[in-house]
Amino acid sequence: MKKKAISLIILFVFCCSFISAISIREADIALHSTLDGTISAVSAALSDPPLSLQGVQFEYGEAILPSKISFVRSDLSSYLESLKFSPFREKRWYESFLSQGDIPLDPIRTLAIGYLEASGYEKGEVILDGTVEIDLSDITIDDATSWPNGKVLLSISLLVGSSELGESLIVEGEIEIRSGEVGKITVYSENLRINGELMSIDAFEISY
Repeated sequence: MKKKAISLIILFVFCCSFISAISIREADIALHSTLDGTISAVSAALSDPPLSLQGVQFEYGEAILPSKISFVRSDLSSYLESLKFSPFREKRWYESFLSQGDIPLDPIRTLAIGYLEASGYEKGEVILDGTVEIDLSDITIDDATSWPNGKVLLSISLLVGSSELGESLIVEGEIEIRSGEVGKITVYSENLRINGELMSIDAFEISY
């Protein structure tokens, strides 16, 4: 795995001991894999038409975003090729006017591709199992290619397996994503735990 372009500042909160069973490097791998997998899955669901990712299934309610994402032995290394694929569809009128070439990728998919390229996952290096439930009760969606306006709450329960980890790690908790300026979202962690250990992560901003 290549060095990640975005660094997360991870502070361990010890409840019962001054010795953590999880290293900062292990926590970094687990959290980046969780973030990459979730953003990739959301971008695949928002693509027009939606894209399939290996081992990823979507459950939908009434919104354009899925209410639940399931990962079953899902290999992160397979996502990049799938997200770069542009299935044929008829160009919208403004796309034909602006460009005579290929249809440009939407911003969220471009963001996911950038993350995957920066991570450089190799085959079998990171495998995800579990679910991400998405609370869409506090959002409005103006454009299928942009992040929703408002607050998106992700309830995460994932098993992260990696060839760079001694054993698989369980990532559980909530991540809140708030939209602000156009093309920017801010990510907050809520009660996020890895193998039961509470993680405190500084909020960070993502531009797309």
